[in-house]
Amino acid sequence: MTGSWTSTVIVKYAEILNRQGRRNWRNDPFDFHKVAHVREAYNLQCRYNRLRAKGLLTATELGVRLGVSIRTLNTWARQGLLQKHAFDNRGHCLYEPLEKGTIMKGHGGRGAKQAAFGAEPAG
Repeated sequence: MTGSWTSTVIVKYAEILNRQGRRNWRNDPFDFHKVAHVREAYNLQCRYNRLRAKGLLTATELGVRLGVSIRTLNTWARQGLLQKHAFDNRGHCLYEPLEKGTIMKGHGGRGAKQAAFGAEPAG
């Protein structure tokens, strides 16, 4: 999935600008065409592309790196072990890579253990 400026997003930005009382140089309210023009003229990137440029990873990429499922990543994010950043209004997120160390996977059942940070594996 790639980020993009869909027509829905552009209209939403126009609504936000108008609600804030912002106007263009002619004192006209913003509409789809005016916001699209500003985006093109200033080569503005969508949130997804800005976050990717900062090094954030998709759930699949981070899952492969850590050897866990996407479901596990979401659980760890809810527990505060991972930082995730939404990039759209549908709940899609990108994850910050771990700086140092790794997360040691927990397990359920008797003597259940929660996931926890561990040392960087030697090697």
